[in-house]
Amino acid sequence: MGKLRIVNVKNKIEAIENDEIVVLQSLDRSMIDAIKKAKGIIIEEGIDPDSSRMLQNFGIPTVIKGKKISNLFATGEVVSLNATTGEIKRGSMLVS
Repeated sequence: MGKLRIVNVKNKIEAIENDEIVVLQSLDRSMIDAIKKAKGIIIEEGIDPDSSRMLQNFGIPTVIKGKKISNLFATGEVVSLNATTGEIKRGSMLVS
């Protein structure tokens, strides 16, 4: 669970703060240093196998949706990300 940041422009990737869940349209190698700070990543397009392996090595929970989800959420919202199931929800997924 964390604060969401939607990155629409490649040059805004440096604005990522520690422990944010980041939404990216796509991912390329030039973004790797910036996304290391992310608590989780949501990617709207498919990524190449090399980038996928890098993310696994960093241990960053990642969901690849294959569809545009940035229209459903806003920067600053608190969301929960389950990289195992691919589930993304507003607020906490925990049931009290």
